[in-house]
Amino acid sequence: MRVALLSEGRIEQDPRARALAWSLRHVGHEVIAVDSTGAATWADTALGVASRVPSGFGSLGSLARRAQPPIIRRWLHRRRLAAATRKARPDLVYPLSPDLVATADRAAGRGAVVRPPGWTPAFRDITRLAPTDHRFSTSPAGPGVAHHLEVDTSPRGIPSPGRHAGRRVALVHRHTPTTPARYLTSALERAGVEVVARGVEFDFAEADDLDAVIIVESPFPPPRLIGERSSVPVLFWVHHGEHHLGANLRLVDRLRPDAVLLAHSWHLAHRFPVPVHRFPFGVPVELFPTAPKPWAERTFDVAMVGAGMFKEGSRYDVRRDLVARLQAGLGERAMFPQRVPPEELASIYADTRIVINDGGRRHHPITMRLFETAGAGSLMLTEDQPGTDVLFSRSHYRVLQPEAAFEQVTTLAEDPEAEAAAEAAHRHALAHHTYDQRVDELMDIIAVTRPAGWVGRPRAGSALARLADEDVDVDTVVTDDPRLAEQLPDRIVWDIDSIADRMSDGGRVDAAALTRADPRLDMVVAGTRRYLYADHAIAEQVAQAVTRHHPDASFSHHGDLLRADTGTLERYRFAGQEGK
Repeated sequence: MRVALLSEGRIEQDPRARALAWSLRHVGHEVIAVDSTGAATWADTALGVASRVPSGFGSLGSLARRAQPPIIRRWLHRRRLAAATRKARPDLVYPLSPDLVATADRAAGRGAVVRPPGWTPAFRDITRLAPTDHRFSTSPAGPGVAHHLEVDTSPRGIPSPGRHAGRRVALVHRHTPTTPARYLTSALERAGVEVVARGVEFDFAEADDLDAVIIVESPFPPPRLIGERSSVPVLFWVHHGEHHLGANLRLVDRLRPDAVLLAHSWHLAHRFPVPVHRFPFGVPVELFPTAPKPWAERTFDVAMVGAGMFKEGSRYDVRRDLVARLQAGLGERAMFPQRVPPEELASIYADTRIVINDGGRRHHPITMRLFETAGAGSLMLTEDQPGTDVLFSRSHYRVLQPEAAFEQVTTLAEDPEAEAAAEAAHRHALAHHTYDQRVDELMDIIAVTRPAGWVGRPRAGSALARLADEDVDVDTVVTDDPRLAEQLPDRIVWDIDSIADRMSDGGRVDAAALTRADPRLDMVVAGTRRYLYADHAIAEQVAQAVTRHHPDASFSHHGDLLRADTGTLERYRFAGQEGK
């Protein structure tokens, strides 16, 4: 694809744009940088659009430029940016600030606009187009198997046991009580497949008699593949969207799977270097009764199990406000536990008329909650995430209106048509969306998967860069080492001088890599979320600062380098307490 990155300023100086362009080119796209200078050396094509017109004409031109009000100057500049981009005929346009989404829309033509989840959607938004258009849900390596492009209404049932007897697969993942790999394993075994549970490490010396190796996205630290690669297909099942994309792309580089399975967020397929297949979550039939309890016999009007329902913060602010209003209005008829085992979750949903669904602001997930709700025979009252309507008919669920959620719940809980919709969704889910059906889809995908021959990027050069590179969950780094940006091309690397003001105002980064003493050390440590790496010359200073700002931190030494883990639990990683 031809991918345009659109900026009003000097794009060549933006570490975010550089890392994005490297990633897009790395997987096979052509990158066009459009900004005010046309000086981006890291792009395939750089287009410059002057921020002020007219150009030239001596003092008369200078007077005309100065006479333009700033709002008119910006409006004219954005129109010229859009025109220049449109002439380049991009397939995708990435605006690099929220103010440029409308400009990107004008520039996209028949292409699509790609923007972060929190920004205002574009008319030609890739998240809306991708679920039903393979052009925007295909990787540069070619299309995946055409599962879930439209609602499948064909009559089906739960497949027969033992139908894949004789097949063997290895599942590589960190075992937790809530991982979807647990339900896929059970369904594979019901189908007669021998599942070789390998934990988080797999040795290809043991792969000769396997049909496939399936890596499942797991809490960090990430899985490892060792030994010489064989001809056995390797697939990587990705569970998260934008907020884990950087880590998952780095894992693809490191693990070199032959195909990626995306549970949702199919608009991200163009970011992967191997074929991408749609592989959603499903109904774990072992947790839910085949004949759900009638609504009249259920205890709760509304329920949801999930994180962030009572915690301050922007990630789940919609969810938190929803829960507060519903709990205040419905009292004991509302059920909102935060952490319960899957068996208890299933019991709650099976005793609830309506389950609300909000996936947070950081990505566009079709969550496990939708399938659990359908499995329980409850009504889905859900945000309208892209792709929901290719898995379920719109008659199977209702779209959540957060400001009117209390009125929606109280009305739907007494509505016979709502109960009928829940019953229809339950029948549809059992016919098309159990993990037993996913096993059949998986076998179809394995049948067309061939060795990709994918070669990831070389590992970083310096010892400091190699140490930082080990932590795949790091997206943003602040450093005083000017070599790091080139050695970690898939990270957003900020020079400490360029980001100091932002960090002093509360800006945060994932990691810091430090080689010399600096009066801003305490500010940098306080603003670092995850890891700090330090040269031996300042290791003691860094350790003291980390202890002051992150009392739960742990430390390890790697040759002459110090690595400090701040101990924060806000990220998706294994913290030694599975299932909590």
